[in-house]
Amino acid sequence: MSQSRDATSEEEIRTAIDQFSKPFRKNRAGRPALGFAYAFAAAPVRLLLILLMKRRYLGAENLPVEGFIAAANHVTELDSTTFGHFLLANKVSVRIMIKESMMHWPVIGFFAKRSRMIPVFRSSSHAADSLAAAKAALRVGECVGIFPEGTLTRDPQLWPMKGHTGAARLALETRVPVVPIAQWGAHRTLEPYGKLHWPPRGLVQVRAGAPVDLADLYGRQDDHEAVEEATARIMRAITDLLATLRPGETPPAPDKIWDMKRDGDRYHRGK
Repeated sequence: MSQSRDATSEEEIRTAIDQFSKPFRKNRAGRPALGFAYAFAAAPVRLLLILLMKRRYLGAENLPVEGFIAAANHVTELDSTTFGHFLLANKVSVRIMIKESMMHWPVIGFFAKRSRMIPVFRSSSHAADSLAAAKAALRVGECVGIFPEGTLTRDPQLWPMKGHTGAARLALETRVPVVPIAQWGAHRTLEPYGKLHWPPRGLVQVRAGAPVDLADLYGRQDDHEAVEEATARIMRAITDLLATLRPGETPPAPDKIWDMKRDGDRYHRGK
């Protein structure tokens, strides 16, 4: 990486952290409010989902008032939309962690920056810095949305695969609740990396569960075993929730959970 790119990255990292130096005003539910750019960008998406897709939202009582991590499974490209809509419908203005490169895209990048989405710096030299921006958001009471798998699941039956450790590291250091969220049904409308079916097909269900118990691991974000255990608990909670939305189906045994490092990428797309 060149010196000029390093300098730019450092400036972008500082900007990403500084934008969370203070929270927005509170909404009527006592949570951080959307802000104009967020509300403007979200409005047409919310309207389309309401008009075109049947939705069943469960577990809203498990969403804290502020300062928490929402961790969800990832089956299809529509998941970001249904995940965000579930939280917005329950008056939570989630700040989703997205690839830093998307911050430079036309239109999408404009609204991502101004609605305070959190850039993930993929290069190894800045991996920790992406979490620094997320920590800053959590400190001012924001909800940080994460797909711990990091990409669409490669499991043939679409169960969650082995998760990355970012959500666990954040939780162990900040000690904020991690709320598992399972979603199911959007893949019938948009197949993973595949065909769009029109009109939309079937019911989309999203369910939030009780916060994952990580209290015995707090403060051990630099302990590899503790981080791996916390990650496993988060993914297990998401999987157990998903099983309630897929009655009659059995998730894979712990030793059969899809791991891209071991089992590869059956879509042959990388991340």
